[in-house]
Amino acid sequence: MSSLLHPEGPCVHPGQTTIKARSKFFYFTNIIVAGQKTTLLKLEKHIFDKFHDPRVYFAINSASWSSPRLPKDLFDANQLQSQLDEQASMFINRQGGCVFEKDDTVASLSSIFKWGKANFARGGGIPSFVNKYKQGQQLPESVKLEFQPFDWSVNWDNNARANMQSSPAR
Repeated sequence: MSSLLHPEGPCVHPGQTTIKARSKFFYFTNIIVAGQKTTLLKLEKHIFDKFHDPRVYFAINSASWSSPRLPKDLFDANQLQSQLDEQASMFINRQGGCVFEKDDTVASLSSIFKWGKANFARGGGIPSFVNKYKQGQQLPESVKLEFQPFDWSVNWDNNARANMQSSPAR
């Protein structure tokens, strides 16, 4: 899916600054997967509905700034569990997925947590899931959760935000 959105891929055009600006391909372009015609939207929905594993949210990439980064290696069935754990940990700790605010009484989380709330609830809720992967200070069960606006800017290297450093994990 992400190769379609690569800066030189078929769905991104010079001067395009957001993925949303060219999202029709995601909703309406037919692709063949396992011999079946589908769209990327239906495929994504099928994956989330079938697996009910919140770590999958950190493995699927929309090539937008707020999306998890692509892993260096392809997913491998023999290593999938550890790869999903690694993706969740990287997003939560190093990619702005969870940031404490307001004297540590509020956690600012990626919108991904809001969108996947039902799947995160199956695992004991958002704070419990985050704490499984969060390095440093843990989220207390009483923490107030706020969700960051999702930034649909294209996340390629020459993006204006690419050189900004993210907040260090606490």
